[in-house]
Amino acid sequence: MVSQSLSAGDRAEVGSRKETDCGKLEFILQDDQEKEVYRESYTPGVGVFGIKLPEKAKLQSDRAYHWTVIARIPNKPATTIDGWVQRIAPPPKLQDQLKQAKTPADRAAVYSAEEIWHEALESLCSVTDVKTGAVTDHCGALMGVLLKGGILFPTDE
Repeated sequence: MVSQSLSAGDRAEVGSRKETDCGKLEFILQDDQEKEVYRESYTPGVGVFGIKLPEKAKLQSDRAYHWTVIARIPNKPATTIDGWVQRIAPPPKLQDQLKQAKTPADRAAVYSAEEIWHEALESLCSVTDVKTGAVTDHCGALMGVLLKGGILFPTDE
């Protein structure tokens, strides 16, 4: 399990798409006892998108949560991806390093060194082109590395 920090109000980057007719995405979040914490359907636009958890879906520290995304594309079988996320309380050393980080890239480097991938991506992706929604080159590069390495979506192979 990859430990990541995610709290209510945070955005979890869960995918990138190029097709304009994706259909619907369903996001399901369950606690470690398989109790549903949050469920929502989306019709995302083109590009990287985020899911903002409402306050009622606040995650508890040091508890694992199972997330599932189901893509329902017209005239195709549904595609499902899933994984685990665990909210962590940042230790004092990490808090100090983050206070010293001056740019989103600096914050991303701090988070990456601790393998806190959600915040690393969020820091790099926070600088986007408002008109097009295009993410920075650094964000795309980090996302590519995490996907290729099986960190974001691990396989059983």
